[in-house]
Amino acid sequence: LRHADSIKVVNVDGRDFVLTANEGDDKGYGDFDELQKEDEVLDEKGRVLLQNMVATRSVVRNHLRKLARGAEPDTRIGLGSTAVDYSVPGRPVLNRLVSHGARGISIYRADRRALKL
Repeated sequence: LRHADSIKVVNVDGRDFVLTANEGDDKGYGDFDELQKEDEVLDEKGRVLLQNMVATRSVVRNHLRKLARGAEPDTRIGLGSTAVDYSVPGRPVLNRLVSHGARGISIYRADRRALKL
């Protein structure tokens, strides 16, 4: 879900485009909050601390490299579908570490009836 912080219409070669700057927004569902501290998800040895969750080797390797370089262990990360594969109920797989606060841009081509991403 995109949450536009700002919107701008530009014309390039006679075509209109709508540009949006999108905020990084976390979600909560009941007791679940997709925004967690990294050191509450993975410990200093790369072990997953959340019940039933597993992490790929590349996630563990990246986590350990970050710690070895002196990164703060309490970085806020998102556990939404961009980072975690929830396709197997009860056994989510952490595929990547996604830092919270990331922002993005969307560019839509403005046609007569709709905006096309």
